[in-house]
Amino acid sequence: MSPKFSIVTSFFGDDPSYIYRLYDCAKSQNVDWEWVVTDDFSDNPETDKTLLEISKTDKRVRRIIQTEKREFYRNPSLYTKGEFIFHIDGDDFYHPSYLEHCQIWFDRLPDVSVILSGSKWVKKSGHFERYYLHNPFIKHYDNNGNFVMNINFLGRIWRSKFKIDWDNIFEDSSEIIRMNDKYIVNYISTKGDILCLPRCYIQYETGKISNSSKERTEDEKKMILKVDREFDGWYSNNMREFPFSTHFCNGDNTDFEVECYTFLTLPWVKDNLKVGVIGFSEHKFKRKQLKDLFSDLDITFDPNDLESTNINMYIINAMNKKIINIPEGKLIILTNDEETEKFYFESLGKKCKPFSWAKQGNFCWINTL
Repeated sequence: MSPKFSIVTSFFGDDPSYIYRLYDCAKSQNVDWEWVVTDDFSDNPETDKTLLEISKTDKRVRRIIQTEKREFYRNPSLYTKGEFIFHIDGDDFYHPSYLEHCQIWFDRLPDVSVILSGSKWVKKSGHFERYYLHNPFIKHYDNNGNFVMNINFLGRIWRSKFKIDWDNIFEDSSEIIRMNDKYIVNYISTKGDILCLPRCYIQYETGKISNSSKERTEDEKKMILKVDREFDGWYSNNMREFPFSTHFCNGDNTDFEVECYTFLTLPWVKDNLKVGVIGFSEHKFKRKQLKDLFSDLDITFDPNDLESTNINMYIINAMNKKIINIPEGKLIILTNDEETEKFYFESLGKKCKPFSWAKQGNFCWINTL
């Protein structure tokens, strides 16, 4: 019997700690899965040795010896058997409920061909974090006035019935040595809608050996430019008029995803997390969507008792200007107004509460420590 999900990873010189980290992610998923893995002709023997050892002890892990370099990179679905294909890189890791949540959305929304996720870039040294958020309603244009999709391509998972075929796009598909994530997502988007889950299901690092950051020779740069032009030419003639799912846009000039941004700072694993959400949309159908999207959280909207012991994390739309006497590390405030930003800074200072803050787009995040 075929698995529901085929997880696909091509490793290149990654040490065993990365491999076991991704293996732990797979084992935590509450769905039927296979993990199709390969070592992309790296010079680190420990990489393929580790993949072989795991595949011998767990039949759900299939180690493939590629016939040529970057075979997985160009077509991750080549050796898969699942109904859905999840392409995850060796330096990424993902939320234990990600595949389960994706299956729910694929089942609910038959027009969706590919799902992506908000992502969190974590530098290995721990010095900084950066969030990549998707918002299709912020328009971006290039220097020629062409619309450029505002999207990050992580968490890419698509229906296996959509087969990737580069032969009618590229003169020579073997020249694809980078940007495959953009090509794959945009290619699948011509078959149906994209659904972008704003929650931060994916975390990733950029290691020393990174295909996206390595220095290129002049010949490689020319090749990358040539391939990119070939794809952009094909895509401009084949893209859907509305490539994005609009299920999170519900009128009132409000982007539903913005209302979810605060959840990006929540810890991934926290026992019995009960969240109090204050000051967000009063529309019941929006609140239902929020609860459905984050079904693994116990969410209460505008709780009557703001100091309730039953709630251990408060998230506030700062336009409400409410300061609650909450234990450290329990308060997240979102504001896009300088006046309310100043109010919270001063109020938290008076209470001698340590806090961190960061600018994200037009918003200021304030988080007690």
